[in-house]
Amino acid sequence: MRTLTIALSLILFGYQAYIPDKRTVHYQPSPTASAAETFRYIYSINEVHTTGVSGYKGSKQDVQEPGSNAFLQGLEFDEKSDKPCFIRAHWWRYTAENLREDFTTFFDICKGDAKGDQSLIFSYTDTLRQAVDAIRVCSNNDKDHRLKGAELSSGYVDRNDSGKVENSGKKLSFDRPNCASWKTTQTCPTGTAAVGLITEHTGEEITGLALKCTEPFVKRVTPDENSPIAAKERFSKMEKDIRVSTDKTGASEKMTISEAVACHEVNGATVVVIDNAQISAVRHYGVRSRKSNLATNKDTLYQAASTSKFVAAIGMLIAAGRDHGPKLGRSVQMTANANDDSLIDRWVDRQFNGDRSDYPKEITVERLLSHTAGLDTHGIGTARINSKTDMENILLGSGFNPGVKPLSAPGILYDYSGGGITAAEAMLEIHSGRTATDFLNNEVLRPFGMTKSTFNTANDSMINLARGCSRGICSDTPEYTTVKFAGGLLANPEEYARLLTIILNDGKDSSGKQILPLADVQRLMTPAAHINSSQTPCTAHTNCGGVEKCYGGKCIMPIAANGNWYGLGITLIDGQDFQGFPSDLTHGGVQDNARAFFFIDRADRNGIVIMVNGEYSWKKKGVEYGAAALELDIRDAFYRYFP
Repeated sequence: MRTLTIALSLILFGYQAYIPDKRTVHYQPSPTASAAETFRYIYSINEVHTTGVSGYKGSKQDVQEPGSNAFLQGLEFDEKSDKPCFIRAHWWRYTAENLREDFTTFFDICKGDAKGDQSLIFSYTDTLRQAVDAIRVCSNNDKDHRLKGAELSSGYVDRNDSGKVENSGKKLSFDRPNCASWKTTQTCPTGTAAVGLITEHTGEEITGLALKCTEPFVKRVTPDENSPIAAKERFSKMEKDIRVSTDKTGASEKMTISEAVACHEVNGATVVVIDNAQISAVRHYGVRSRKSNLATNKDTLYQAASTSKFVAAIGMLIAAGRDHGPKLGRSVQMTANANDDSLIDRWVDRQFNGDRSDYPKEITVERLLSHTAGLDTHGIGTARINSKTDMENILLGSGFNPGVKPLSAPGILYDYSGGGITAAEAMLEIHSGRTATDFLNNEVLRPFGMTKSTFNTANDSMINLARGCSRGICSDTPEYTTVKFAGGLLANPEEYARLLTIILNDGKDSSGKQILPLADVQRLMTPAAHINSSQTPCTAHTNCGGVEKCYGGKCIMPIAANGNWYGLGITLIDGQDFQGFPSDLTHGGVQDNARAFFFIDRADRNGIVIMVNGEYSWKKKGVEYGAAALELDIRDAFYRYFP
């Protein structure tokens, strides 16, 4: 890893320069643990007992059984229009490296934004590991047999090194106003705990639940020398070594991240560190909102700002693989010609005139995503009214806003353009017949296990949304953008980091499943090519002449992007390759009251995600403070401890 030479030119969403589950990885050693210590590895056998159904059988059945020694810790429920239609299951397990993984799977037949309004999740510590061992539901008295309540019981797994499941006596329950009849409790056999959940339903509503149970076994394991303990210890040191500037001479004061959050007068922050291509640390600091004083936590969402572009680029690769497209080589002129009076058609007619009338033929999806389409409108900003960030107003302009116009011929220069990204979004909506929100939520976030993150528009009712009002008199109501590609993601930092681990693992999740084709991963990392590139077939840089380099099997002239290069929705650090593509990938994002940043090193297989909510920048005695300065302080500490 090298110190990044990234220009800190940050304007609005511009920055120059996280399978149906999510997993949180924690290392759980004793205070004096070393890599040579043994630990108790909890695993399950294949003999599984299925309980009866509490409630009523439905015409359909869904089974959540993640395997790999996972035990059920609890459930979340939600309903829409009185119909129970959503269950998120929480699981835990240990790996053979003494990593505890917490993750979720979900069942969702809601036709709306169900997130889980009732939560039954048992507490968990290293010495008191609880798993569900019994379940019962409450139904209404109507013929539809809707689930209107639930009760879970738990057992302790391997308490006091017993190697057994012992009844804890703990129960969690909820019931809705129309809960009319509690049904029979269905209990796992003695000595077993739940490793699977069966949901009975009609396709529209949940009617009953059952468990799949097995007996846990324990064996002693000694981790190898590559145990993540070293990464945990490094993060612990990094967390206490944040160097905050105190005056213009360059003097600084060393403090913890929590102390730095207070010093910079922001509300909160979340930091996720990746080591060996897996999450090694997740830490939350401060509060979601100065007004509510609720702490940031594992469910907090942050305004991802321009780091949304990377997720949007993945969405466009997925769309390119569908029949509807658009393909990466599709030009805006082709889309305009095929879709008379569409937004793209009107944009081309209005904004490209005279000697620039041929530009749309060369402005492809690829150019739009890599900021090499020669367009203006660096950032699109946020607002608390729809019109300012409406797609039509951005592209066509209104009032004193001229809309998105050409600056130069396509394929020649890098000009960061949130407006160009918005044109790509318009093309997706035309070709797919779906809103960008719908496509990105359902074709990217959910398949990648990002079940908390969303492209839904930020609003005051989102209690988990981090707010930026941190100093003086300001509004706690979130600003938003109605377009999504340029900066519309509300991200859970841990889920975003999980997405980055998939990139580090060549498109595979932690189970080895190919989530994103390797060709798409490589396409994301291919520098945007000058229009005059020879495109000669090659296998190495030495096959190419002059300034050309070999990427993706072709000789290209990468277009310079402020000292680096740009791929699809991501900055590529010029200077070091790994397995035929740039090793270091990064992007940042900024709003008035938020800062987001990520970095991954493919060669070292590490990285970091930092998201901050609070006033972006303010000065005291000539020193910069705020969300941007805090992010840089944390980033600098990461480079010191994860070089």
